[in-house]
Amino acid sequence: MKTNVKVSKIFMDALKKADPSFLVKAHAGQIRSYISVREYSRIMLVGFGKAAYQMAKAFEEELPDLVMEGVIVTKYGHAQKSEVGRSDPAARRPASGS
Repeated sequence: MKTNVKVSKIFMDALKKADPSFLVKAHAGQIRSYISVREYSRIMLVGFGKAAYQMAKAFEEELPDLVMEGVIVTKYGHAQKSEVGRSDPAARRPASGS
C-alpha cells in the first residue's frame, strides 16, 4: 500500500471514529445497560452544541424504545426539525402519578 493511500485511510478512519452519530451507535449497548441497571423507564434527551442533533438522531435510531421526549439546541444549519413519536399515543403520556 502506498504511503498516501495509508495516510488517507488513517485519516478517514479517524474521521469516522470522531463522528458523533458513530460514537452513539457504537456504544448503544453500553448506554442501554447503564439505563437498565438504574431502572430508568423513560429518557428525556437534552443536548446542545453543533453535534447535539447528530447524537440525538443516532440515539433515537438505536434506542427508539427509550426516548420519550427531548430538546436539542444547536447552531443553524446543523439540524432539521424532527419529532420522536410512537405508534401508540398512550405510550407517549407519562404514567399517572409521575
